[in-house]
Amino acid sequence: MTNFESATRNALLFRVPGQTEASKGRNERMIESVDIFPTLVELAGMPALPACQGLDQPPTTACLQGESFAREFLSASSASTTAAAVAAVAAPKQYAFSQWPFPAWGNETVLREGYTVRSATGYRYTTYVPYSNTAFTGNWSAPIGDEELYDYNRDRWETTNFADNVTYAPIVAELRQILLKQYAEP
Repeated sequence: MTNFESATRNALLFRVPGQTEASKGRNERMIESVDIFPTLVELAGMPALPACQGLDQPPTTACLQGESFAREFLSASSASTTAAAVAAVAAPKQYAFSQWPFPAWGNETVLREGYTVRSATGYRYTTYVPYSNTAFTGNWSAPIGDEELYDYNRDRWETTNFADNVTYAPIVAELRQILLKQYAEP
């Protein structure tokens, strides 16, 4: 129930019949919880659902967020061939996203949404925007609220917020744009 590393970094373990030797053991590849179902669908040999378009889908739309990582476990000849699956192995995911609503500091009745992007290069950026609990979305047209930037290359326990440090300004700007593209753009 937080956007910090302790809650969003999870182990993913698969034992797949026919698994390649190269896929056994530990790796540090980034995946998201939304990638689990598409991976299982492909590993089961079922037809893939189309990717979702945009942020919100009507409940009658059958689509998937996330991407399959079946190619991590099976040889090219034993898994179905999809462009997304081939790309997942060729180019590892660079960003993982999470979000969680929090009460505003000092006012427990006002909600704000914490949107986070975690980069494969070792940074976590979070910003807080006003949140509508009737529309179930953050208000990105409002000014960006509190910001947090953690550098896991220097501080693996998230004890120092580098968001206001001028040395990190380019990283904050880059990750802010990634979040805006992921959540705010139509």
